[in-house]
Amino acid sequence: MVSGPRTISSVVGFAAAAFAWWLSKGQSGALGSVLPTVYAVIAFGVVASLVMMATASLHTAPAPPAPIAETAHGSHSQDSLGGGHH
Repeated sequence: MVSGPRTISSVVGFAAAAFAWWLSKGQSGALGSVLPTVYAVIAFGVVASLVMMATASLHTAPAPPAPIAETAHGSHSQDSLGGGHH
């Protein structure tokens, strides 16, 4: 993914966070000084994620490679620890 959509989503997310902080900064009470920061963090996370999903050029992942079948070598079994010949 290129950095263009990440930059756009970050800028828009910071703008949304600043707007949410500005709207809620005049609250009073016990949480009046904390809630603007909480609202700003939530707004940044939500808006930046949505803008990223809308602007990024996402592609499906390539199919995983087919597994390679293992072949047995001689008379050794898979559970032997190689401690000696019997």
